[in-house]
Amino acid sequence: MRPQSITILSILLFVIGISLAVRSLGQFFMAPSFYTFLMLIISFIGLYCYYGLWNMKRWCIPLFFLVWGFILLPMLMGGDKLSMIMLMRLLYLISVMGVFLIVVLPHRNRLSSGLVWPLKKK
Repeated sequence: MRPQSITILSILLFVIGISLAVRSLGQFFMAPSFYTFLMLIISFIGLYCYYGLWNMKRWCIPLFFLVWGFILLPMLMGGDKLSMIMLMRLLYLISVMGVFLIVVLPHRNRLSSGLVWPLKKK
């Protein structure tokens, strides 16, 4: 049985993931570039990660930090000065990661192990 906190977090992350995917898809069609394509792929991988969290899979923990690390990476590598908007985005990303840690890690023993991409054996 899935804890209520993981259910709520899964729904919230899925809503965030859908919004990122729609935004990335729109940016890709309006101004296609390698960066927008990469963000589109990352957003779909994030949706798969949230599906894994919903199904209580242990592989969703490292995949979550990989996805959100890729989302955070352009901000940290950008040569932009620290603006208020950038600081707010940074705080948002770090707080999402912190909430994930606080909610998911206490239940990591209840998460089932398995492959990230289950293969059918014939």
